[in-house]
Amino acid sequence: MTDPASRLLSRFTDPAPEYGPLPLWWWSGAPVTRERLRWQMQQMLAQGVRQAVVICLAPTGPMFGSLADDPPYLSPEWLSLLDDACADADELGFTLWMYDQIGFSGANLQGRLTAERPEFAGLALYRTTADTDGGPAVARAPAGHTALAAYATLTSGGDGEARRMPVPVPVPVPVPVSGGEARWEGGPARLTLVHSGTSGFDYFGVEACAALLDQVHGTLERHVGKWFGRSVGGFFQDELPALPTWGRDFADTFAARYGYDLVPRIAALWEGGDDEAVRVRRDFHEHRATLGRRAFFGPQRAYFERHGLICGFDQPSPAREGDPVGGVTVYGDYHATHRGYGAPGSDHWGDAKVHSSMAHANGEPRTWIEAFHSSGWGGTPEETYDWLSPFLRRGANLYDPHAVYYATPGGWWEWAPPSTCWRQPYWPVYHVFAGAVARLCSVLTAGHHVCDTVLLSPTTTAQGHLTLDGPLAPATESAELYHRLNGVGTWFAERRGVLERAGIDHDVLDETALAGARVASDASGAALAVGAETYRTVVVPGARALHAAA
Repeated sequence: MTDPASRLLSRFTDPAPEYGPLPLWWWSGAPVTRERLRWQMQQMLAQGVRQAVVICLAPTGPMFGSLADDPPYLSPEWLSLLDDACADADELGFTLWMYDQIGFSGANLQGRLTAERPEFAGLALYRTTADTDGGPAVARAPAGHTALAAYATLTSGGDGEARRMPVPVPVPVPVPVSGGEARWEGGPARLTLVHSGTSGFDYFGVEACAALLDQVHGTLERHVGKWFGRSVGGFFQDELPALPTWGRDFADTFAARYGYDLVPRIAALWEGGDDEAVRVRRDFHEHRATLGRRAFFGPQRAYFERHGLICGFDQPSPAREGDPVGGVTVYGDYHATHRGYGAPGSDHWGDAKVHSSMAHANGEPRTWIEAFHSSGWGGTPEETYDWLSPFLRRGANLYDPHAVYYATPGGWWEWAPPSTCWRQPYWPVYHVFAGAVARLCSVLTAGHHVCDTVLLSPTTTAQGHLTLDGPLAPATESAELYHRLNGVGTWFAERRGVLERAGIDHDVLDETALAGARVASDASGAALAVGAETYRTVVVPGARALHAAA
């Protein structure tokens, strides 16, 4: 069959294995053996489940209500067991995906790395303040912190709250920093010292991220790399932590990129609504995303491209919801940092529309949906199909059931049921549900999405009006307008947006995607082409600023 209609019919009647359910397979709760893994793969295959994500819930000891994984994650015994499982999967026609243990995990990979190499710890910006009604004021950086800059905000003086009321001035008054402290003797004011200190992991550090990626990705490549593209189909990442707010070369690389020194203007990261402050904050958050791509996201993408693998993800709230402010808070620029994933997505608390739009813009055919953890043991395939349908409607086409448990006696799973497997009374007929999912996802992956409208995710507005204390009114107002237009895709809280209620399909892109658009024209007029998509209408939800490149 070579004509398009016949090929589409074939995709529906005989979907390939990769379009069926892809459950999380917890290798936890009891000693893991090759024989039992093989038996469980056979059970899944018998009911139309031909792939699963290998995840270890308690990799370093008892946690999350589970006994310690046995054998321990990434131990020689575990790696040998994984190699055997890959061989069995290859023989049986089953595909394994790898969970990277970098986000939600008890593996503590980042913690162990920073214990061995303290310079791999991330940095964050902090403030210490001292109020004075006229006398001298001193602000000191805590031990181990580096003082960066200080400024004074003039106040009215007096007692209580009155002396804390700022006097309208164009900009805060710079105050010299010496020996880790700042001193002020210029009258009633609030003295603020900005300093950096360790916090989390250094996702801006090239060497640190190389070591982190080598812990899992490198180890797996060395031990089971021969199965990549055969019985290993890809990776999954869950809730990658937020990018830092400072870095060891942040100031230098910032100055090289933007042509000015951030440190003397650092007060703008907390204060000010003038154009200069907005510009500084926009540049700051964009630079966070740039350094994150340099050190972590870029090398990770290169790894998957080198091995012909794709990676799905479900990142933390409020990024997973596609919230413009939340995406900037967590990653500086959610859309720009997540271009290198072959299957962008979320769990059922997120928005499939924003992630399917990422896939469309970047030429990726799959959009991940992890669901439905915490839904209880009593859900049926019929109910699950109803729950899943809205996510498929908004563009998801790779269904990741949560979960299949290797064992239950050694774990208390009530915080994240169910186990969609042979433990359920519906298992003998699960192949009916699995087949329906496979047919739908196969057809929904064919061709490319067609719509005329793109809804701008107002990233630049969020960047410019997001302080390190939280969003200012312009960012909040623009995000609210965006959500009213886009709708909310959260499970059991779905709210269709203005565009969908009007019968207008759309994609969600930010300025970095539109900046790379080509101008195309045909008999219907001019349009913007992004990837395989062509848009004739751009809806801008109350943006106060736009990226110059867009």
